[in-house]
Order: sequence, then C-alpha cells, then structure tokens
Amino acid sequence: MSHEENFKIAINGIASSNHETAISLLTGALVGLIEFLVEGNGGDPKKEIMIDGGENRDLTIHANKEHQ
Repeated sequence: MSHEENFKIAINGIASSNHETAISLLTGALVGLIEFLVEGNGGDPKKEIMIDGGENRDLTIHANKEHQ
C-alpha cells in the first residue's frame, strides 16, 4: 500500500470519529510543509505567509502569536 493510501485511510478513520482532531492534524501538517518550503527558498517562516490561489481562494498563514 502506498504512503498516500495509508494517509487517506488514517485521516478518514480519524475524521469519522473526531472532526476536530482531523482538522487540527491536517492544518498542522499543511502549515509545517509550507513553512519548510518557505524556509528552503530563503524566506522567513515566522512571518505572515500569503498564497495566491489564482482562480481559487487565497490562503494566509498568520505570523506566530507572541506568548504572554
């Protein structure tokens, strides 16, 4: 079985029982991947990241929140 198939099965299993956890896992994975790509291209992943979605929705990942 491919990694993609295993991932799909795992996410479907989590989503069927706990939507919030599935969304949190997917969001974390997406943000982590985008930050990795930004840093690899010389950018600062700690700053706001804006992605032009073209004909689709745009995506903004806000800068890290400062902890009090």
